[in-house]
Amino acid sequence: LKEAKVIFDKNNMTTSADYGSLLINLANLYHSKGNYPEAEAYYQGALKIFKKSEGKSSLNYANGLKNLANLYGEMGRYDDAKKLLLESLEIYEEQYSKESMEYAQNLNDLAYVEHHKGNFVKSEELYKSSLDLKKRLNCGRFRPFLQYSMRIQLCR
Repeated sequence: LKEAKVIFDKNNMTTSADYGSLLINLANLYHSKGNYPEAEAYYQGALKIFKKSEGKSSLNYANGLKNLANLYGEMGRYDDAKKLLLESLEIYEEQYSKESMEYAQNLNDLAYVEHHKGNFVKSEELYKSSLDLKKRLNCGRFRPFLQYSMRIQLCR
């Protein structure tokens, strides 16, 4: 990934959505390794690129917001995470509708943040909304990941 970044940098291709995607991949790598400052910098860089190249209503921008929000959640920066999740939720609603797995997963992530902020009633409402939506989108069939998700989320 770093070699690809060097190629983009040398060829002045640092404003394309492809470069933004590369930065997201680097951020995800650093995030998974626990190097939060590097991950944050790459997520923020990708967001700037997506905002400029595709606009604030693009799915790449929404996904970048969600990734950065999840990082902030792990860092205990719940207010920052909530702000980004609410912004990405609006984009998912606009691009997909409220009846999509992306919207449902974002509700789940927002529930996690509310839980850690101590807003347990709101958290439970969001978890249940997310699970209900996931069940509906799967035609009422519980798939293994939903069963696992339901057990984990309601036990948090």
